[in-house]
Amino acid sequence: MWIDNASKIDMLAYYPYSELLMDIIRDERMQPLTVGLFGSWGIGKSTLLQILENNIKGDSEDKGLFCVNLNAWIFESYDDAKTSIMESLLKELQENKNFVKKAGTEITNLLKRIDYMKLAASAVKTGIPLAISLATANPAPIMLSLSKTAWDSIIKKPKESLNKILDEASSFKSNYVKDAESNSIVDNVRLFRNEFAKMIKKIEVKNLVVLIDDLDRCNPDRIIEILEAIKLFLSVEKTTFIIAVDERVVKYAIKEKYPLQSDDSTDISKDYIEKIIQLPIRLPELSSIDVENYLMLLVYEMYLGDKFQSIVNKLYEDGVLFNQQRITSEKIEDYCKDTNYKSDELIQLRNTIVNIKNVVADSLKGNPRQAKRFLNMFLVRKKLACIYFKGENAIKDEVLAKLMSLEYINKDKFQELYNWYQESTVGIEKLEKLYGIVSADKIPENEFSSWNDEQLKRWVMSEPKDIYNMDLSKYFYISRDVLKEKTYSLDMLTAEDKETIEHLIKNREDAAMQKGIISKVILLERERKNNLVKAIYELFKKNTLGLVTLAILFDLDSPSRYDIAKTVIRVSTKTINAAEVGFLQSMYRKDADSMKPCIEELKSKGKINATKYNKIIEKAMK
Repeated sequence: MWIDNASKIDMLAYYPYSELLMDIIRDERMQPLTVGLFGSWGIGKSTLLQILENNIKGDSEDKGLFCVNLNAWIFESYDDAKTSIMESLLKELQENKNFVKKAGTEITNLLKRIDYMKLAASAVKTGIPLAISLATANPAPIMLSLSKTAWDSIIKKPKESLNKILDEASSFKSNYVKDAESNSIVDNVRLFRNEFAKMIKKIEVKNLVVLIDDLDRCNPDRIIEILEAIKLFLSVEKTTFIIAVDERVVKYAIKEKYPLQSDDSTDISKDYIEKIIQLPIRLPELSSIDVENYLMLLVYEMYLGDKFQSIVNKLYEDGVLFNQQRITSEKIEDYCKDTNYKSDELIQLRNTIVNIKNVVADSLKGNPRQAKRFLNMFLVRKKLACIYFKGENAIKDEVLAKLMSLEYINKDKFQELYNWYQESTVGIEKLEKLYGIVSADKIPENEFSSWNDEQLKRWVMSEPKDIYNMDLSKYFYISRDVLKEKTYSLDMLTAEDKETIEHLIKNREDAAMQKGIISKVILLERERKNNLVKAIYELFKKNTLGLVTLAILFDLDSPSRYDIAKTVIRVSTKTINAAEVGFLQSMYRKDADSMKPCIEELKSKGKINATKYNKIIEKAMK
């Protein structure tokens, strides 16, 4: 299986983007610069940042580049993300011995200035004017924001602790409060930028490249704080910030922070982004062929290990990744024919992917993360089927893939398909009818009109086309976590209970024998009894057992009567015959309250006519 992390190997044909960014980074005329690497969730932004970071660190042409990779999400829990990201960047620089040697004092002073900013933020939160507080050396605002640990220290050593707070306040005053007319916020920004720019100059880098990932996971306030920290404090000469983010999330954050005041107000989100992001680069969604290739490459990545990079290199050299050409297993194996890499697991998984990739590619919305998750879930469900149903061939890969594709395309339609299956006696009649309609390319305004969607129609026509003729109970059973109503499989029964079912089927026309068998079933412990009752419903749905079995169960097991009546309504798709009228009469006589809605529904659906309806009601009441 595959971990949902950024990949160090480029399987998404992002090499041109990384080369483009490298050219931009090397161009001193473009500094300072903030690049927006825009793309939807799961499109591969983190992978591209990983590739870019590796390129910068391994750049043999220019050793003057230095890269720092920051994950914005780690600042989510901080009260002030603005100072946190600044502090994190400086601490990364402080870990470089060469930088410390050249500008250690400057880095330390900048970190102290950030500490002062934190004190200011804490004081402001108390509601006491900071300038007045510090001008009078009053430590109250700072003290009111102290943590429990700090207060414990004050209690143990009050004199030393209070003196320390006064010293901090005095230091803050000397650095930030110039006079009564001074605007300390503007001073903070200006002083920090100036000192940060001097520090960058002293460490002698040609470009400090800061990669920021997962910004779109933060809440709106944090997103704005981080963007403003970059714009106001950090974007100076010889710096490039590359921010990987979903542009839609940033726009939402801006609208939350600066909502429209009236219907006539201007939406500032576009202008705001343009003020901070000088160069937007948008990653496109993968095409269906790209997704197919990605699925195939994921298989070989799992088994080839370190050798896999050379395969990707050869695909690049041959231009296969750029020209919408499908990558075949034969092509990959030709590249590594001299390597002893094959295993039974690889061959089996490779064959599976070959069978399913064209079915599923269209459902994954051009998203590599979805592709990984699809494969992982596919393997999980396949393994569950092997465990539940005792065998590698318990289900067919292509059928599982097709059903999962519908689940990914539209979960409501997957639920609808399951409902159709539950209503059918043999196969899925409505799906077969839908297939005929889609084949004729004429979907009328009826119950199938909601399927008049290109992606859904492609799903209907994808292989295997005839799943409407298949027993899908096992597939729905292993997918029951996403279904509103649980399904059931006969393979879940114990060997002994399977024999009971076989006896019921063998004696389906012998009411006396069936009554004897069912009378024993209802005396079993609850779980076994429930499993057998569900099996009876399933077999009735498939017309393997008749209404006589349900009538006997209805007679002997009063707690199940409501469910039995619902089963009769749901499953009866053909007209009730004369023999079955008698069974309905006996059931109605036993429990009219449970059966009355059932009989009414069958009449409304045309499954029983007025004569049979009256016969059931009148004779049952005698």
